[in-house]
Amino acid sequence: MLGIRAIARLAEGMSPRLLMSFLLPAMLASAGASFAQEGKTNAFCLDCHSDQTAQAGSGKSVFVDSTQLHPSVHKEMNCIDCHDQTGVNFEEVPHFQTYQPVDCQSCHQVEGETWMEYFYKMLKNRGQEEVPDCKECHGTHNAQKELSMKLVCDRCHQEIAAKYRQSYHFQKYKEDTRKYPICTTCHDAHFKSKKEVMSEKEYKQEVVDICSKCHQRDIETYLHSRHYHEMEAGNEKAPVCTSCHENHDIRKPSDPASRVNSMNVSNVCNSCHPGHKESLHRGPGVDPASISCATCHTGHQTDMASINNSIFKEGGIVNRCNICHSSERHAKENLAHGNLMLLQKDSEEANCTQCHVYHWNLPGLDNEAVKHRRTECINCHAQENR
Repeated sequence: MLGIRAIARLAEGMSPRLLMSFLLPAMLASAGASFAQEGKTNAFCLDCHSDQTAQAGSGKSVFVDSTQLHPSVHKEMNCIDCHDQTGVNFEEVPHFQTYQPVDCQSCHQVEGETWMEYFYKMLKNRGQEEVPDCKECHGTHNAQKELSMKLVCDRCHQEIAAKYRQSYHFQKYKEDTRKYPICTTCHDAHFKSKKEVMSEKEYKQEVVDICSKCHQRDIETYLHSRHYHEMEAGNEKAPVCTSCHENHDIRKPSDPASRVNSMNVSNVCNSCHPGHKESLHRGPGVDPASISCATCHTGHQTDMASINNSIFKEGGIVNRCNICHSSERHAKENLAHGNLMLLQKDSEEANCTQCHVYHWNLPGLDNEAVKHRRTECINCHAQENR
């Protein structure tokens, strides 16, 4: 590169135009094209590109709608911040000898590398010819931080989007778009399918972590369940949130179409616990909706032994049973067991299930005998029985 003194000697006697014609190639080589284009503002570019008839040599339109620039997240940037490249000359037409597409990774490196490894390559390996790139989802001159699902995800995932629009999540999202979930709340837009690169256990833990962002109280209960412990132990069949609640078409339990509605939830449980649906001890004439697996097992905290602890269900097993059996003689305060259960609700000394069998009609059992079976008193009162 020429020093200041050398430049000064060369400049003696030269006209400004001749001096610039001599120095420009050196300046481009040493400082890059961006230095040469310094001062080229959006207004400079729009002098030509605001013309709706403007075309490249290939016939492709190079018109830029200036109204799209103002709401863009890049509104503080100049055109050349993205379109600058080696060998460019914005004073000439065409500007480029060979046009190079905008490289979003120059600013968005992490997102770009993730997209390349876990989106582009994944879809290419599946045999997909056309893979959406940055501009397909984010737009170009009108780039937005968050675009509507209809404009982006719907274009490829119509069936899934239709299910989501039936969900409780979408109902709430329409009320407050900042608070309630949409596609990218749960899905990393640049990471196509984590399930393909994670183990089953890792992926299920990912589901739990995502749901816990909004449903912390339910997740805290689930973490103490047999379901979660089985999942942590590596049981690939152990359920997580989406196993019961669905994933895109999540509905409130009060919705008759919900998988966890009181009329449907026992069918969901029965898919992993066959035969137990028939064992529900529902009395004659009792509304089927009033008793389901979740009536006793609560849905998230599934282990009956743990339900005895009042931290999960106030009153533990006793309180669960008393929903239907509050008038039973066992719950009276003047009886030993009733008094014990009512006053020491988290006690393991005596509770309903230690004397009563709560599942009957199970395959292979003498159902009538099991239904009325009682634990012998001597099992607990051996000393008194002497």
